[in-house]
Amino acid sequence: MRYLMEDPREARRLSEKVTPDRWVGDWIDEHLKPGMDVLDAGCGPGTIARTVADRGMGITVTGADIGSHRVAEARRNLGDKGTAVEADVRHLPFPDDSFDFSYCRLMLQFVPDLAAAIHELARVTRPGGKIVLYELDGQLNWNHPIDDRLQTLLSKVLAGTGEQGFDWQVGRKLYTAAVRCGLRDIDVAVEPYHLIAGAIDPRQRSQWQLKFDIAKPTATAALGSSEAAEEFFALFMEHLDRPDTLTYSVAFAVTASVPAGEAS
Repeated sequence: MRYLMEDPREARRLSEKVTPDRWVGDWIDEHLKPGMDVLDAGCGPGTIARTVADRGMGITVTGADIGSHRVAEARRNLGDKGTAVEADVRHLPFPDDSFDFSYCRLMLQFVPDLAAAIHELARVTRPGGKIVLYELDGQLNWNHPIDDRLQTLLSKVLAGTGEQGFDWQVGRKLYTAAVRCGLRDIDVAVEPYHLIAGAIDPRQRSQWQLKFDIAKPTATAALGSSEAAEEFFALFMEHLDRPDTLTYSVAFAVTASVPAGEAS
């Protein structure tokens, strides 16, 4: 599996765009108990993992990520509060029943085999333990109004990245995948993620600009030329700068329990 945003700058971008205390408070805190072994699958630079570790209570946090740059950053962020390993979520290097609680945030969209990833999370999570899956749906795709040329290029980008393993619809698939992997007590929630109404603010604009800069190789491969990729990025930024446009996506959060025995 190759992460489509593989770039040393990606760790910084991910760290700057998240409010870790808020996210952990919304989706993780209620599941934490003293002495837990916790897995952050797809930990990125370890910003969320460090926040979980800072909750105290004798919690031990292990991060896993496929990118060596992000793992190195996660190790720095965690310090003596945890550890991070380089690993593919479909083949985690941990024994069965290693963790009391596992979560995965904004990584499964890049995994070609969603079922394999969830099966692995279930395998390494102890029976009765909880798993939280948090993923986007509609990223890049939901915009109004949209220029015909931008829509043409966007459709090609989404099709091309789909062939490379990116799934912009993964959020809506989490519930069914969890059911089919044998998880139990499944709860589903949805919230806005990107919501840009009118001209984008300068801070968000710089984040999108960096995202597009990092994504140049991926867009170039999808569109067939660097010139087409540059045109796509310029048109999308023009869309975000307009006072009359809307761009949005949502995030799904699926919380489930691992039953006794192996997930089916």
